[in-house]
Amino acid sequence: MPIDSRFFKLLKLLHDLVGCYRSKGSVKESLPQAVIRAYREFNVEPEVWPLNPGTMPFAVFNRPPLGLPICAAGLGRSGRSHAPDEYIVIDGNDRVFGLADFEKSLVAILYQFANQR
Repeated sequence: MPIDSRFFKLLKLLHDLVGCYRSKGSVKESLPQAVIRAYREFNVEPEVWPLNPGTMPFAVFNRPPLGLPICAAGLGRSGRSHAPDEYIVIDGNDRVFGLADFEKSLVAILYQFANQR
């Protein structure tokens, strides 16, 4: 079975089970552009994933009637989302951003977003 058909079957299953729709955005929107600039302030080249398959209700904001740009971002390290052993790195080091770095990156993103031309 091609990966595309498996992916779309998984999306349909996710929707049927929990009611989450995928959300999609353009890297050309003002919010992702602010994120890219902010990441580069921290000497990080961002990865851009324009499609979010679900598990969070981004589509509530991303689809009509609101149609707002949506972007998940922030430097830091966490994992095992929504599991009993979910974690976030508190004290970063020279290889991994910690909680304070995450907070600084959010401020940088907001600053970039507010000062766009």
